[in-house]
Amino acid sequence: EKLFRELDLRFSGQGPERMAASMAILFQIYAQIVKDHHPSYIAGTAKKKILSAQTHILRNLSDRTLSVKALAEAAKMSEVHFRRLFRDLFGMSPAKYILTARVSKAKSMLGLSELRLEDIAAQTGFSSVAHLCAAFKTATGLTPSQYRRNLSD
Repeated sequence: EKLFRELDLRFSGQGPERMAASMAILFQIYAQIVKDHHPSYIAGTAKKKILSAQTHILRNLSDRTLSVKALAEAAKMSEVHFRRLFRDLFGMSPAKYILTARVSKAKSMLGLSELRLEDIAAQTGFSSVAHLCAAFKTATGLTPSQYRRNLSD
């Protein structure tokens, strides 16, 4: 608002100096708008809520009811706003992040244990072994069994 008042005062005069001063103020306004709305800029409170949601995701991967809707509600944001801020911060949608984290945990479990696929699916939040296998193959190009065999070879 201050910049707009200054612009009005400067622009009301005549001459090239006034025009240059006015342009400088317009660039300041533009810079402020970019700062306020650039995807990489997320205000402190909103950023904390998104980071808190990320922590919740990572701590609760085995929870099959983990949903974007519940995360948005916990953050006291609309689902659309939550999705946008999450994507801006992490470069992927919250649903994709959850799936990626689940597959990553499954990879780790396949490499560090002899757990059955049923147990790994349950502990990573997949609704079934078939869902685990489909997501795993999409992410890695291998089935969980192939991945495990490749680790032992």
